[in-house]
Amino acid sequence: QLAASDGNSVVVSSTGPAGTPISGNIGYSVANVAAHHVIMELAPNTGYTITATVSGSVQNVSVSVGGATMSSSEGVLDFNLSTSGVVSTPPVISTLPISILPVPGYPQPYTGS
Repeated sequence: QLAASDGNSVVVSSTGPAGTPISGNIGYSVANVAAHHVIMELAPNTGYTITATVSGSVQNVSVSVGGATMSSSEGVLDFNLSTSGVVSTPPVISTLPISILPVPGYPQPYTGS
């Protein structure tokens, strides 16, 4: 768990050989603070169920295969947890493609008016 002035983060990765996806259920405990969680080296494009139970100053987090929260095409699961254990996913920010093809009539020349 990483604490910073702009928020808290939790990062989980495999202890196996590089590139080996984590299999089975995942469980870990962290301080009960709102945090951004990132779990790496999962199966790509797979749904997961995330649950968190709060016990005093600790959150017990469980992640299991089969659910609505999807890992990315790179096998990364990205979510936020509140202090009450509510799971939310960060908004997906996509970049719009920029065309290098000319558009007839644009840009319009400056006419001084």
